[in-house]
Amino acid sequence: MSAEVWKASTALSLTKIFGSSASMATSPPKGPSWKSAELGRRVHFINCHGSPEDPNFYGQRGSSYPIAHTAAKLVKKIMNGTVIAVECCYGAQLYDPADADMEPGICSTYLRDGAYGFFGSSTIAYGPSEGNGQADLICQYFIEEVLDGASLGEATLKARHRFAQAYTHVDPTDLKTMIQFHLFGDPSIHPVGAVPHALARTKAFKQAFRERQNTRGTRRLRRERAARTGTNLWKTLGTPNRSDENLPSKVKKVLDSIAQELGMRSFGAQSFTVDYPGEAMVETMKRFAPVREGRALYMVSGSRPLPKEAPGRVVVITGTVQNGQLIHLRCLHSR
Repeated sequence: MSAEVWKASTALSLTKIFGSSASMATSPPKGPSWKSAELGRRVHFINCHGSPEDPNFYGQRGSSYPIAHTAAKLVKKIMNGTVIAVECCYGAQLYDPADADMEPGICSTYLRDGAYGFFGSSTIAYGPSEGNGQADLICQYFIEEVLDGASLGEATLKARHRFAQAYTHVDPTDLKTMIQFHLFGDPSIHPVGAVPHALARTKAFKQAFRERQNTRGTRRLRRERAARTGTNLWKTLGTPNRSDENLPSKVKKVLDSIAQELGMRSFGAQSFTVDYPGEAMVETMKRFAPVREGRALYMVSGSRPLPKEAPGRVVVITGTVQNGQLIHLRCLHSR
């Protein structure tokens, strides 16, 4: 399910996961009254707008934001074992139904009615207006790992690792993505069975592992591998730290020009140094130390001129500077 304005991005995600985007439905024109056959599918991938303490997800066409998905129309229609990945802002927010006219959230409704796992953001989620980024990628990775036989907990951890591995350093929106996309559900469940190797069907294999010691053994190996990956990232990945430095005039001019072209208003600026652990500056990485020491991030964030109640108003523009030279620009929109 996709907001119409993001159908190209969603199609790219679905093609990467499933090999086809033929099953994508956009809002508008579709939603929120989905057919039982559609809601009965075991994997739901949703790229729409969300709002705080709101039981609805919203589509978008121009300045229109129709309801695409609503908790009230999910009751007793979800297939037991469903797994959901949601890019929407506040898609996985848990709130007191009393704060929303006694309407529980979509996440709570899915889980109550038999879903195995719900993966989404507790607050604002970011992504580019075209192509794939932040929310698109981490949701893709989660579903891919689930379909490959991982437990829900392992799929969540691997999604975070894969997301972090794509960067030499992360900016504040990257950190926000990794920290605020959560799994709700039992992390030990394997929704999809892993395909066994032919060896596992031989009599000798079954005799050697009569008490299923291999299950415990391979679980330990997976955890060891996950710990190694996490440790390597912790030792090598650059992270942002707030700085009191003013934006360099040339960088500020570029970021302000982009903000004005996008129609942003009430935008403010922040500066960050990029700091690397000591292990990231030695041995084979020593040759990169001079450039890593001179890296900084400058960020302008604000809102688009939309009605106050309209979702997806927040825009963040980030410039990466290396030794005083602007080398990269990124523009992200709230989901």
